Amino acid sequence: MRNMKFEPAKRIFKQLLKERPTDLEILPHMYTVSKTAPDSEDYHQTASTILKICIDSNQGHSLANQVFNDYIRLAKPAPRLNTITCLKLASRFAKAGFMDTVEKIIRILLPKATQLPDLASLLSQTGYAFEQQQNPAKAKQYYQMVLKHFPNSDDANHLVKANKT
Repeated sequence: MRNMKFEPAKRIFKQLLKERPTDLEILPHMYTVSKTAPDSEDYHQTASTILKICIDSNQGHSLANQVFNDYIRLAKPAPRLNTITCLKLASRFAKAGFMDTVEKIIRILLPKATQLPDLASLLSQTGYAFEQQQNPAKAKQYYQMVLKHFPNSDDANHLVKANKT
């Protein structure tokens, strides 16, 4: 019953998005009406589009942060995000200061560390972001993750040379 109320709005937003597929004025509305059916293709596609805009441009970080957190919680049967997308999102979120979300993404990716050499850079970037926020304990935690999981990486070598360990 609830979905029936959103169907007319969804049709209108879909039509508008055909003309302007990356419009950050329309996409949040489409996302809102789509999340009433978190297993729908519309929901997955709209979330993906918003997150891709964040990755590909320097805009929409706040919206993307909100969408990412909703999406990983609501998507059915599961979120459709690959590891490369997660790495890129985390990098953007770190630059924008959404450290809680960055840490969530790292917790998702860390079990796959051996398959993700690019994770070393994200961990270093996260440590640096915490350093910039005057949080040396958190910075050290992430620098030590680099050394533990990627001891032979360029990032680990830079950390050792910079005496960040």
